Amino acid sequence: MQWTEKTTKTVDSDGKMHVNPEIGLTVPYRAGYVLKKEYVGRGFTFGLDNLDVVVLGCCEAEITDDYTITDLKRDYESAATIYTVSDNTLRPLLKHWSVSAK
Repeated sequence: MQWTEKTTKTVDSDGKMHVNPEIGLTVPYRAGYVLKKEYVGRGFTFGLDNLDVVVLGCCEAEITDDYTITDLKRDYESAATIYTVSDNTLRPLLKHWSVSAK
């Protein structure tokens, strides 16, 4: 997986500049990907969808009633929420998923 941090800058109609940190992920194709509605968290499977949270590196935390996504984002500086996933696995070469997160 390739993790790229970038900053986007936009100017609104009032001339105010907004600076937003973003994460770009390139996830190489491999077996084990399942659609979100089919994902049950067993075996060596994974899924990618909007509003999922990604963390750079090893993350042993598990989201429960007592440990929320807010806690995860507090404890892991690199945690980001996915806002778009592009499926590029039908290409003949370099099959991958492109993921953007904030």
